[in-house]
Amino acid sequence: MVKVLKNKISTEEIQTLIDYYNLDNNRDERPDQNSKQCPVNSVDWPTRGLTQSLLIKSLGYNPEVERAFYLEKNSESHYHIHVDTYYDDPVEDIDKKYNMLVPLEVDGYCTTVFFKNYYNGSMAKFTQKNIGRFSYYLKDVDGNNSFVYDLKELYMKLKSNSSIYGGVHWPVTKEFIEQVAELIKIRSGKDNIPIIKDYTKIKNFNDQPFDKDIYNKYLSGMNYQDFHGLTLDKVVEWELGDIILFPKTQLHTVGTTHDHKLHYTVFTR
Repeated sequence: MVKVLKNKISTEEIQTLIDYYNLDNNRDERPDQNSKQCPVNSVDWPTRGLTQSLLIKSLGYNPEVERAFYLEKNSESHYHIHVDTYYDDPVEDIDKKYNMLVPLEVDGYCTTVFFKNYYNGSMAKFTQKNIGRFSYYLKDVDGNNSFVYDLKELYMKLKSNSSIYGGVHWPVTKEFIEQVAELIKIRSGKDNIPIIKDYTKIKNFNDQPFDKDIYNKYLSGMNYQDFHGLTLDKVVEWELGDIILFPKTQLHTVGTTHDHKLHYTVFTR
């Protein structure tokens, strides 16, 4: 079950985590988000001690850390239902393990929406939309966030000096072409988790329409059909000082009502 631990992290501890995030090393800056991976296997990881202290306070023991990272998004970012299980190596007794989410900056009404649905396979996104590994949203020539079905196809169009792809006009500039090339490189890496469209693989899938009132209140920036067959468990509003614990196998997504957010997340094994 999802657990919200009130006032578990101090203002000073939050600032320590933010200070490390603001260092330039290991930053991944994209058009729609910024992130930073922590070197969890290195003795030089500056926030190791604080992370272990927070895990002990929250879980009552010191688990093995699989991954620790920061993620910063704004109101124009796009989201998917997903599960934070594991990358390469399956986790023993995975349905008994928890991950930790720590809100660091909150602007607007920020929530995480958890579902009574679970998935024990490797990390994945869940959607009914026609998207692929190289799908993305980028700003077109008018400054609107427009859908790119395949970044590689867009790149080839731009390199041939064509500005139209998918019925949209795109900037044919050196900076934009380099940006698309960098996104292709990122999406080609192993951190690009798979997309699952067959929801029968999800535990507790019920093949019924999702609650429309919940969707309209918290999730209207996402595709309604992506929630078909899922059941709401809990909506957690982010508050500074709180720590959110959730089962590794539980499906969830960030709500779409915030203006800006930054969080620190730790995956355990």
